[in-house]
Amino acid sequence: MAEATKLAHLWQGLRPSVLEKLWSFKPTNCNEFLQEVKRFQEMTDRGKQDEWAMGVMGREKRNKYSPAKQQDASVATRL
Repeated sequence: MAEATKLAHLWQGLRPSVLEKLWSFKPTNCNEFLQEVKRFQEMTDRGKQDEWAMGVMGREKRNKYSPAKQQDASVATRL
């Protein structure tokens, strides 16, 4: 089977979300294609691990700046 035919079959088997991400790389042979798919999979897995870790450990809560709260606090400390 010709390289172009193999590559066409590989492109047809992709999910649309993966296809969209890999299209910009334009691999010219099967080895390049498989390397890009592997890289994409590693990035996706790493992102999922980060989300999982954030869910388990919790996210750091940031205090939003609120002038009204700050004013109330300063009034309370003055009294």
